[in-house]
Amino acid sequence: MVMGLFKFRNREQDSELEKALYGVPFSGDVQFSYNGKGPEKDKVVTSPVYLLQVDVQNSVGYGCFIISGKVAEALVGFSRKNNFLSKEYFRPDLKGNLVKENGPQDGTLYLPLKLTDLVLAIGITTDGKFVPHVGSPVPLFGIEGIQGTYPLILVSETEEGIKCKGLYKAKDGQLLTYDHQPMRPLDQEIKTILNAQLNVKFSD
Repeated sequence: MVMGLFKFRNREQDSELEKALYGVPFSGDVQFSYNGKGPEKDKVVTSPVYLLQVDVQNSVGYGCFIISGKVAEALVGFSRKNNFLSKEYFRPDLKGNLVKENGPQDGTLYLPLKLTDLVLAIGITTDGKFVPHVGSPVPLFGIEGIQGTYPLILVSETEEGIKCKGLYKAKDGQLLTYDHQPMRPLDQEIKTILNAQLNVKFSD
């Protein structure tokens, strides 16, 4: 009899991931604007989002979650399935971008990303005119949390105020981040939500 050929999945780790996904604060009140949804790709719509507060220290990213009614921090990263044969792993850096890793690192919670049915025009403004990137509008990534699948917004506090980053799929298939603009009118609403759910006091 041949033994030891099966590798059993770590249910404890799966349980921790479930807790993390359900512990990401959800914004039902703060609506973010997007360029389209589903079949209406060219009609501006609004959507609630998941707000993950991320703090990067010494190139290590920590996310804030609500676990069993208490605020908890964990090393956080993101995973993405390219197809049924391959999975990619990423971690946030100091600039809010994502760095691809060779594989999952021990002690890190990798939130599995899912494509949403929302699209957004990504580009730059030159001489007062918006110039979209090639392939724009682009599909956006989110997570499947307690309220279903919605976009994931990474929130951090900087000297310039609240910064929000979204995740999207570029034309070449890369997973990239973008600055969600304009953010200034939503600063206070985002602070209020995170203060209430995470009891984290942002500076005024």
